Amino acid sequence: MALNTWNLTTVRQDVSTTNATVTTILTIVLPTAGNVVGQAFVNARDSGGNAKSWNVNFGGKSVAGVASVLGAVASLLAVGDAGAATWAVSVSASSGNILLQVTGALATNIDWSAYVTTYQAS
Repeated sequence: MALNTWNLTTVRQDVSTTNATVTTILTIVLPTAGNVVGQAFVNARDSGGNAKSWNVNFGGKSVAGVASVLGAVASLLAVGDAGAATWAVSVSASSGNILLQVTGALATNIDWSAYVTTYQAS
């Protein structure tokens, strides 16, 4: 089987969180049968000046419209202030999509920005 369609995409997405609730910052829609490799640079900062940054690499696939994350998500860099120690970035699958998600801290307003490059094939 040859991979016939290739798609390189770069996007920037922003979101704000108030609590330690998992929040989707980017949804990557996969074709019914395809795969994706991606790299996300994520920055977060609260109103008190605490900050944290990540460089996350991930892969995913879709079979018959059902997506899954390939292997372990690699966080090549996760650096930040002590006040941001519990903040997190994760990658998960839902239906035919790969989700880039962020989790803040209880009763803390955090602004998040993600710059994501994906390369899809189907």
